[in-house]
Amino acid sequence: MTKSNALAGYRVLVVEDELMIALDMCSKLEEVGYVPVGPVGTVDEALALLERQRPDFALLDENLRSVPVTPVAEALRRRHIPFCVISGYDRSRSPTPVLRDAPRLSKPATSAMISGVLEELSHSVAQRPAEGEAYPSAGHGE
Repeated sequence: MTKSNALAGYRVLVVEDELMIALDMCSKLEEVGYVPVGPVGTVDEALALLERQRPDFALLDENLRSVPVTPVAEALRRRHIPFCVISGYDRSRSPTPVLRDAPRLSKPATSAMISGVLEELSHSVAQRPAEGEAYPSAGHGE
């Protein structure tokens, strides 16, 4: 039975190369009412999936078979899709600012931790334009 969640039904891309961890994350997402997308275990699979689907959020393992997930994080940022890095590594070891500056959870992440970070990221979703619309400028409106 899922808990009451204002974000129930939101789609969360899971990018994780270790299958058992990926399936555990998907299960935890379902527990709290999210719809897992994936999981995918390589940068290429994640980028291909983003060409076909638009998740509301993403959870990214920092390294996929020793390959940094940076291209996926950059693609998500271009699409204005909020993401969180889930890693066993310290933030200071992140290879690029796009990963270093992202919200971060330590492995293993609990359902409550995942739900909490997605709730925080949801504030970004509220500011995100609909697909095909321009992103609002940072300047003052009329």
